[in-house]
Amino acid sequence: TTTRMERLKYVERGWAHLTQGAVAGLEVLVAYHYLRGDSGGIAQAKRFLDRVAMIDHEIGYVGLMVDVENPDKPNPPWHVPTYRQILLDFLAYVRGATTRRCLVYGPGSYLPTLTLPAEIADLHPLMLADWTPPYPVPAPWKDVTIHQYEVKVVDRDRYDGTIAELRQALGLDRVSLADAHLGALAETI
Repeated sequence: TTTRMERLKYVERGWAHLTQGAVAGLEVLVAYHYLRGDSGGIAQAKRFLDRVAMIDHEIGYVGLMVDVENPDKPNPPWHVPTYRQILLDFLAYVRGATTRRCLVYGPGSYLPTLTLPAEIADLHPLMLADWTPPYPVPAPWKDVTIHQYEVKVVDRDRYDGTIAELRQALGLDRVSLADAHLGALAETI
């Protein structure tokens, strides 16, 4: 398991990456949360959205993503029914607090074990982490929004569509990143 100090380092690194992406002019940025199985979903969602609010204010509106997976050995795996409920609570809280959709990121081999309700697929797009063909789409999703197909020095992801379609899939189509950044600047002046 990671310590509080290690988690803070991940937060700082994530903030730096988002800032660098914004400076580089990337049109879609995504804030990431690794879902833990030893803390309540609502509490995790509140902490995540508190950080996202700071990012929105400083950088501009970002997409949201939750990483769903059992930890690697030697860490003990999460208790599946408890982890499932934590995820459902997390997603419900995020959906209720923001108009953005939260990408669910996870391996195709693990996600079906959670037996998620069908409406999850309608409300939250899938970012599939699967590096071995034929890349089956895990239930309850019917399609993959983003596919992470390779992990080496840099993760390789694929999205088949336009930037506008990706922004819409993430619920970012209502406000452009540039407009959000200008709004954040106006608030600080």
